[in-house]
Amino acid sequence: IEPAAQDYALSVGKAIHDKVEWQSQKSLYLSAVHLFSQEFRGELLQRVLGHSVTIYGGDPAYLHGSDCNRKLPSDRFFYQPPTSSDSESLHIYRHTRVNLNITALQFDHGMGNRVIDCAGAGGFPLTDYLPSLEQLTSVAREISYRNPEELNHKINYYLHQDHQKERQEIIATLQKEIKSSCSYPDLVDQIIAQARISLDSSPTHNL
Repeated sequence: IEPAAQDYALSVGKAIHDKVEWQSQKSLYLSAVHLFSQEFRGELLQRVLGHSVTIYGGDPAYLHGSDCNRKLPSDRFFYQPPTSSDSESLHIYRHTRVNLNITALQFDHGMGNRVIDCAGAGGFPLTDYLPSLEQLTSVAREISYRNPEELNHKINYYLHQDHQKERQEIIATLQKEIKSSCSYPDLVDQIIAQARISLDSSPTHNL
């Protein structure tokens, strides 16, 4: 999404002469793309074959005061209300054999907090691949997928009884690495570093 967002920002005449305006226009584009995240997630979930899926929270429209409540048209999907406490979320992460994460479309690089929360709780996240995952953990390949076919393969693989020891070893490695690199000071440093990278990528940086 990032290259298209940058092209859009450049297409706004005055943006190229103003770093703040350029960043603003790029963010506007990413926000517009984000509006399609739920449809994208729904499409991908329908390509999960042969397994039931429990969805917590469901359609987030209620967060914006809307009574819209979109649901996938299948009896394979079961809906639960949003968790109401940290302990409830921790329990779900830890006792679900595969916690599926589908990152919102506006993120090209940054890893969503759901993966970090799940890993910190001792759960097994399976997430769409993002480059930042390689910097987060040495088991990035094991806990990520790049297409629906790989997603289905890994769901079947990690749910199989013969691979439970391997799954537990991945959880232990991931949790240890998350706890050592994702403290609040670490995350603040990462946010500042990413902001600097974004600023440096502005076409006006050297003007």
